[in-house]
Amino acid sequence: LTHAESAALDALQSHALWGGRIQEAATINAERLEIVDAVSDPWEVGDTHAMAAWLSFDLGHYETARDLALGGYDRTIDEAPSVALHGLTWASLARVQTGEWNAVTAALSTALELLDPERHSHPPLYAAPLYAAAAFVAEFRGKAAEADRIMAILTDVWSASDWGTRGGHPHARWSRHLGPIHIRRGDYETAWLLVESDDAERIGRESDRHAVMCDLVVATDAWDQADEVIEETRRTAAGYGLDSLHAHADRLEGLHSIAMRDVRGGIALLDTATTRFTSLGDHWEANRTLLAIGEAGRPIDVAAVTEFFEGLRSIDELARARDLADPGVARP
Repeated sequence: LTHAESAALDALQSHALWGGRIQEAATINAERLEIVDAVSDPWEVGDTHAMAAWLSFDLGHYETARDLALGGYDRTIDEAPSVALHGLTWASLARVQTGEWNAVTAALSTALELLDPERHSHPPLYAAPLYAAAAFVAEFRGKAAEADRIMAILTDVWSASDWGTRGGHPHARWSRHLGPIHIRRGDYETAWLLVESDDAERIGRESDRHAVMCDLVVATDAWDQADEVIEETRRTAAGYGLDSLHAHADRLEGLHSIAMRDVRGGIALLDTATTRFTSLGDHWEANRTLLAIGEAGRPIDVAAVTEFFEGLRSIDELARARDLADPGVARP
């Protein structure tokens, strides 16, 4: 009976999710979590945790998403390794934001152990986001060849999927992690394609798209587009209940203000963004925002920020932090 109840809630949750009602879907899935301990089917248990993690990630609650995903992984790894892999995937996406990058690379190794060898270069679609997260970490650690290898796999996965016939760039589905790679490489044209493509599956990607759009405005100095992107991001955040997007909009607005020479007002907005990111467990974005505050001229705890990026081994951010600590030292 409990299994049937959980399955019924799953159907209701899916209907809400694909209708764009993400908060409603999360509320329904919370009811599944309340009864999950009484469910014996590991597939139902794993799906309950994975969906809870997915929805928490979309809403921007990254530590919660990580913990829910890992809870499902622990409960299913022995009996249903494939559904455990789904949980590990969402944990890995969350860990990019929480700053646990070593765990992301370790998760890719675990995924290869769980998958049959012939699937290593063609993972199931539900595990592909883990590959995207691993590509992100590789790129930001200066391992461009590894990032390229993984992105090529994702291109093949998309092309072979049912979604591949619907148009759009093959990396659009994973814009949250592949978009920043293209931005970092200066390939802004491709990055814009990822967020502007008419990819059919928009639900579950709005947070990803707008986060990348905000970064693109900054990276390309497209300040004439800033107001429009800020407004759209805030509207999407309110409409879908995506808490993280308020922080991204705050940061873009702050950087726009600084670019327009309102440094005091801009830093105040960056402070708000930092507070929001930190409250969501998004330590990656919080520390990136602190770098921007320091570069705008307001003192920050440079030692703590430097230590954070040293732990991640994120090359460019670490160099910027060291420049704040020793601005007169030439860097290679």
